[in-house]
Amino acid sequence: MEEMSFMKKFLAISAILTLGGLTLAGCPKEAAQDAGNAVGNAAAGAGAATKDAAGAVKDGAMDAKDKMAAGVGSALDSGKIKTAILADAGLKDAKVDVEVKDKTVMLKGSVKNNDLKKKAGELATAAAPGATVKNMLLVK
Repeated sequence: MEEMSFMKKFLAISAILTLGGLTLAGCPKEAAQDAGNAVGNAAAGAGAATKDAAGAVKDGAMDAKDKMAAGVGSALDSGKIKTAILADAGLKDAKVDVEVKDKTVMLKGSVKNNDLKKKAGELATAAAPGATVKNMLLVK
């Protein structure tokens, strides 16, 4: 079933309301009452259409917000993890790349010794609680 857009419904209802008002001006009492009822029904329909449209807009906005938050969450986690690693005095000159995919953090690159590799893994785990950290750093 093809539905009329909100704007088309709004314009149609506006036209009905306008015609109803013009009709009321020169009609006998019963005709004016019938026209008034028609105008009232059209106004009620406009209110319902507006409420439906507002609900659809709200739902769409919430979906967009959730999708955006999911995408931004990964980027923020990656930056937060890399910042935590590079803030450590021993790792500030390390060549560490951080990749985040779903709930997995992958550390790639190189460090000077095993202690720094271990430290980078610990920092990543602390910066991304609940994530799985795959420490693939090479010791060079």
